[in-house]
Formats: sequence, C-alpha cells, structure tokens
Amino acid sequence: MPTLARRPTIALGRRATGTLARPAVYTWFRAPLHRARESTVKRRICVVAALALIPASAAGATQREAKKAVVVVRPEVDGTTSVVWRVPKGSVIRRTAIPGQFRAPLVAPGDTARGRATSGPVLLERTDNPDGVSEFRLIESRPGMAPAIRLPGRWSFDAISPDGGIVFLLQHDVGGDPTHYAVRAYDVAKGRLMPGRIVDKREYNEQMSGNPVWREYGPGRRWAYTLYERPGGTPFIHALDTSSTIAVCIDLPASLAKSGLIRSLRLRAHTAGKRLLVVDSSGARVALVSVEPVFDGYDKFAVIEPTSQ
Repeated sequence: MPTLARRPTIALGRRATGTLARPAVYTWFRAPLHRARESTVKRRICVVAALALIPASAAGATQREAKKAVVVVRPEVDGTTSVVWRVPKGSVIRRTAIPGQFRAPLVAPGDTARGRATSGPVLLERTDNPDGVSEFRLIESRPGMAPAIRLPGRWSFDAISPDGGIVFLLQHDVGGDPTHYAVRAYDVAKGRLMPGRIVDKREYNEQMSGNPVWREYGPGRRWAYTLYERPGGTPFIHALDTSSTIAVCIDLPASLAKSGLIRSLRLRAHTAGKRLLVVDSSGARVALVSVEPVFDGYDKFAVIEPTSQ
C-alpha cells in the first residue's frame, strides 16, 4: 500500500522564557491583521481626540475674540435689554437678554470703556430702578450667570478693574448733601461692598464733590483718570488705580477755572502712561501732569506745567 506523503508540520519551538512560540503561519497570517486593527484603533483614538479638542479650541477663540468684540446694548419694548457681542468681521459671539431696562454707563465724555473690563465683561446700569434701589449687571461674553449688584439709594458707575473683579461705584447724597459723593469698591466674587471709602489718604476727611468733565485711561485701562470741575474751587484730576484701589487727587491750577475753559478741557495719556496732557478744544496744551503706571508714592503725581498755580 502506497505511503501517503505527510503534510509538513510546523515545529512548535519554545521561547527563551519557556513559553510556547507561535507558528510561522500564525505570524505570517495574523500579524498584518493585528497591525491593521491596531492602526484602526489609533485612527479612532485620533478622531475622538480631535473631536474632543474642537470645543476647547472654539471656546478659546471666543474668549480671545470677546476682548475685541463690540458690545451692543439695546432696551426692548417688552421691558428687557438685549446684549450682543459682535466681532469686527460681523459674526455674533453671544446674544442674551436680561429683565429690565439697562444701558452702558458713560462716566464723562472721552469714556471709551463704557463699563467694559479689559478682559471682556461689561457692566450695565439699570435706568428703571424700582423702589429706590440702584441695580447693575455684569455680563460675560460666555454663557453663564449675570451677577446682579443691588444697592439701596442712588449709585452710579465709576470704573471697573481690568479683570472685572472689582467694580467702583459712586454713592451719591452722602450726608444728605446731593453734591457730595463717595467712591466705593464692590467685590464681585464676594458679592458685597469693600469696607470704607476709596480716597486719597492725604485727604481722608475731605468730602468729594464735583462734576466730571473728561475721562481718560492709562495703559491697559488699569488707571482711570477723571477731570473734575469743582464749583467754587479749583479743578482736579481723580486718579484711580482699579487694580489696587489706590486713589490720588491732583489739583490743577486755579487759573483754569478762572478762565472759564474748564468745560472744554480734555485729558490725553502720554509717554507710556507716565504723563497726562491737559489740552483745550483746539488741542493746545494747557497743563502737563506727572503720573505713574504703578503707584510709588503720592509725590509722583503732580502738576509739572505750568509751574505757577
């Protein structure tokens, strides 16, 4: 009887570790499939990772664009106020509505911030305050809560810190006098007023009074400079460091009040925030004031020109 040729067998050797080695056929046939599955899994992981990154990237772009966006505030006939963030190219970042009639505050002519923090949020003040309560809303460009600031009495907006964490408000009718006011700081995170008034420490007992004429800002809007007309007194500049709550009052020459030009004067930031120019309506300089981007003593805030008061 003829002997049938035996099919070749594949030797199953042992690895150095003592485990059974896989056959060559297994390696030749299975390895490509294993690599294919591994490649597919990696592609799936990459796709999932990319999808996971899209919202984060978009959110980051929105935050960056929010700083340059134009905020449009519009009271509606239904008693609400619509707030729209629109980037220069025209696309809308966010659109929201809040109950009540609100507006972007204007401290004085020249106030380019209008309640806007450098980081993006904007503070709005209510115009139909009920029951003698002043209300403000801090609106973010990203969806979320709109913290409400409600204070009894008559209050108005003065400034906001670059990060939006501190809101400076003017408390009017201090001591029953409608011409007197006090500058107060409101901690947004804690939802309450900080203790005490924000004043020039050299003039702590002096009552603040005056009418704002012009508002100018230093670099990054950290310092807010307000030119005030003081009835029966000399005009002055109220310098407020919105990051550290330091205030400095700089008296201007009395001749500016006597000339009757005070209402036409303007402030201009100069030399990287180290000088303030006081100019008239034609742009001619009438005074030069020394200031500092970082507070380093009251003596750094003074009138340089004219030298005679």
